[in-house]
Amino acid sequence: MLRDLPWSFYLASSWLWCIGAFFPLILARDYGGIALLPFTLLNVLGAAWFGFHFRKKHSDARFRQRQGGAPRLFSQVTILYQIAFVVWLSAVLGQPWLIVVMLGLVLGFYSAKRALHWVSIGVFAVSIGLFWLQARSGLRLPALDAQDSWPQLILPLALGFLLSPYLDLTFHRAYGASRNPRFTFALGFGVLFLALLLFVFAYAETLAGLFFAGEANAALLAPVIGFILLQTAFTAAAHAREVAAAPTAGGLVRAVWPIAAAFLLLGPALYFWQGAAVPVIDVSVGEVVYKGFLLMYGLVFPLRVLFLDQPRRFWAVLGLATPLYSLGFLLGGPWSLGLGAAMLVVLAGLMARRTLPEAAPG
Repeated sequence: MLRDLPWSFYLASSWLWCIGAFFPLILARDYGGIALLPFTLLNVLGAAWFGFHFRKKHSDARFRQRQGGAPRLFSQVTILYQIAFVVWLSAVLGQPWLIVVMLGLVLGFYSAKRALHWVSIGVFAVSIGLFWLQARSGLRLPALDAQDSWPQLILPLALGFLLSPYLDLTFHRAYGASRNPRFTFALGFGVLFLALLLFVFAYAETLAGLFFAGEANAALLAPVIGFILLQTAFTAAAHAREVAAAPTAGGLVRAVWPIAAAFLLLGPALYFWQGAAVPVIDVSVGEVVYKGFLLMYGLVFPLRVLFLDQPRRFWAVLGLATPLYSLGFLLGGPWSLGLGAAMLVVLAGLMARRTLPEAAPG
């Protein structure tokens, strides 16, 4: 088990994205602190279950082969997501150099790719150190208040957190490298990742004040900003390794050029217009972009896993569910009923299938 221990640290940090580091702020704001309970439970259990799902190593490899290019796309989108979020963060803080620091960390981590699971122990230790520094200025967990619409979140969260991990190549790498995957995943998510989430919950209210009200003292958030840069950079580097290692990747440069091209288009607009409100829905550009990425992990990728062998049904369900899901997710409040309606569409698609995919998770 000691030889598998670094992979538990690797999983904890590779899964603490800008979702885990920031999404709780949006959930607490829009649905009340009570929403953090299903977020945590489904997130931890969905990720940890990966280590228990496959009964044999070769079944994991066969599953990856059947998924085709979806896992690689998953990693590419994930890399771009981390970078886009740090651009948003740097714009809110008025500190464009943060993106330079983050990209520098990505390159540094990537250069140690063969020992990245050992590096993750240091990343985790530094993260806990930053937690301690932030605690000195005062930490407060969100109150468990609830808004009427919060139950609408449960099924969408379940869909995303229970199925998206199966397209995550960092999970597959850790599973293949570990001699005892059940121990590795249980410790990685049930203990280490959960510890990182507690840090997020503790700073959520303060960081939310900066993003949504412009009231927080940015100087007091230095450990939090350091934590976010560290974790998003590690995640991006871990996925860059997987993208470059794909059989048809042709090296890192060819593998990441679509990400670089997308960033050149998205980055400047996000930085300069992040605070502008999108017409009609009255949500900031930064938040719309952030939630747009979340749609991939909450709906698109899970449906890809569910309807692996039925592409027509995948596109039909996705086409019908996306407007409902987006409406409920972007506007919230009474519009949250759209999330429930989207889940009914997914359920109808499942019930209409004649057979289940052989290697579908669960």
